[in-house]
Order: sequence, then C-alpha cells, then structure tokens
Amino acid sequence: MKYFKELISILISALLLLSCSATKFVADDEFLLNDVDIVSQHDANLAVKAGGYIRQHPNSKWFSLLKVPLYTYSLSGRDTTKWGNRTLRKVGEAPVIYNREQAEQTRLNIENMMRNEGYLHATVDLEERIVGKKRKDAVFYLHERERYQVSDFLVEIKDSVLAKIVLDESEESLMHP
Repeated sequence: MKYFKELISILISALLLLSCSATKFVADDEFLLNDVDIVSQHDANLAVKAGGYIRQHPNSKWFSLLKVPLYTYSLSGRDTTKWGNRTLRKVGEAPVIYNREQAEQTRLNIENMMRNEGYLHATVDLEERIVGKKRKDAVFYLHERERYQVSDFLVEIKDSVLAKIVLDESEESLMHP
C-alpha cells in the first residue's frame, strides 16, 4: 500500500509538470529553442567538434527525455512578489528563446573552425525548423568539400646561429608534411 501511494504521488507530480505549457513565458513573436543539431555528410568527428562552437543551447533535459527544469519554471506564475513563484523560478530554468543573430554567429564560427581544420572552401547552412507551437529547431549542415594539407614547407632563416637552433629542434616539432 505504501508503494502504491508513492507511485500515485509520482504520477500526479509528473502529470502536473507535463500539463503546464513550456511556452507560457515565450512572447507571441518569439520561439522556444527546442533543439540544435549539426549534420555532417562526411566527417562525424567534425560535427562533434563543431558542437563546441554552438552559442545557444536548448533547455536541459533529464535522462534525455524531459525538460523538467523548464517545466518547473513554467509552473510559476507571473507575479514574482509571491514566494512560491520566486522559488519555482529559482529551482527551474527559464526558457531559452531562439535568437537568429546567435545562430548566424554560430554558423560563422563553425565555418571558421572548418577552415582551420583545412577545409578552405567549406560552407555551413543554417536551417530553422518550426516544430510546434512557438518552438523552433536549428540545424547546421556542414559542407566540407576538399580538405587541403601541407605537403611541403621551407624554413628560411637568415641568422645562422638561430637557424642551427631551429633546425636542431625541428625533429621534435609538431609541424610535418
């Protein structure tokens, strides 16, 4: 009987959390950032590395399923003078509003990262998908194209003393053709 009561209370709590609107505090002309994806056709490691350049992340999820902190925040009312509303907002997580400028800056940062990796003609496309009422996904498509590599390099140093030091250390250098 004890476990039955606990199970019922957990189910009621879960229903309360899921019943509140996650977009309650999102204005009519704004969108909640639902998800950010990076799609690479050729190099999955490049997509993973590009993840570090994302400037705007969606609300966190528990067990990769539920945005419990967002739902907790959404349970609060608009009146911040009440203790209960302030507490729910502190415990919860405010909705992340999709920002087009941040997404464009992310796109440019990923393009620069790809150029630094040797993909000199790489491009990144940004697709914004509306995935529900007041929710938007951002998808970045990586187009790597040809990767350039240094095949040969020449070191010219006019000072003979400095040249000897550099050439002696060149075997330990990280720069190789």
